[in-house]
Amino acid sequence: MSYPDRHWMVRTQPPMTNLCAGYSDSLYRNRLQALLGVDAMVEAVADYLLAAGKLDSTFFVYTSDHGPAASPLFFLVFGPVSNFSRR
Repeated sequence: MSYPDRHWMVRTQPPMTNLCAGYSDSLYRNRLQALLGVDAMVEAVADYLLAAGKLDSTFFVYTSDHGPAASPLFFLVFGPVSNFSRR
């Protein structure tokens, strides 16, 4: 399948295998679960600040480090998922 209008990395990649698609789905589910945990924690802090009368004078700043696995070059460096092992 050819995608001439896509970025070169997308154009040159073969379709995902079932193994890769399953790993990708699992990865994104885990990320979403982690985000739900952060959401619950922020809600608890906001509720505490509201009860203490401090919420209106509070700013929430959220930053994130996506780590090396979120890089588009991840699979070029480590190869297919089937050959990847965490060290």
